[in-house]
Amino acid sequence: PDYKRIVEYYSNKFQYAKLEFKGANLMHRKVDLPKDVLPIMDAELKEKLETKLNLFDKEDVDKCFTPLNAYKAKIADIRERFFTKVKLRDESLICKLYKVEFIAQYEALEEELIKVRAAIINEIAKQINSTKVRLVNDLRDFFIANPKALFPKHSNLWTNADYVASEAIEFAQYLVYNPKMIKWPKAHLLVEEFKLSVQYSDITIEDLNNKDFIKELKESGLIDHTDIHHLADFGIAINATK
Repeated sequence: PDYKRIVEYYSNKFQYAKLEFKGANLMHRKVDLPKDVLPIMDAELKEKLETKLNLFDKEDVDKCFTPLNAYKAKIADIRERFFTKVKLRDESLICKLYKVEFIAQYEALEEELIKVRAAIINEIAKQINSTKVRLVNDLRDFFIANPKALFPKHSNLWTNADYVASEAIEFAQYLVYNPKMIKWPKAHLLVEEFKLSVQYSDITIEDLNNKDFIKELKESGLIDHTDIHHLADFGIAINATK
């Protein structure tokens, strides 16, 4: 019973908390090009396409994701103000004196997330379309320069520039826009991946009997000298019963 009271006492002072935001790295998303989609063995083209496989153009990504970056900054600010990181756990510690204020801030962020989704969905759609256009143009240029890739069995067509150009753009568009070839994500589904969540868990006897944990509590200012002596006696008593 004494041990239980001690654990409850400190559980009422602070607890573990983990604030997560999923979908935060959307701007680094890439497009998968199945190996059998492009019947091309040209090393130069493959190297060029590696830069085009990014779903979002690096030059425009900051503008597109300005609302998301601002939102992520607010999450970081809340973590900084309310959480204390401990090395021994993935979670952080939150002082319960400030938990009500934290919850209010968290709920405000949940509401704001709806606005963030709405603010960037059109820009995301534009970026995806721009990536498709760039990929079509790269493939078109390659096929024009390498008509053998278009007509491997019809060498008589390789010198017909107008026909090659016409077929090159048509085949490039087929490869890029055919949903059976490349699975392009939809903007509304991408923004739905944005998820904000928080999880709480209480400290345990094992935590309060861990010297390294107690040291971190002291360094973070979550406990004072009286607590340290109290917990030291608690640890001695726990170990004496083992």
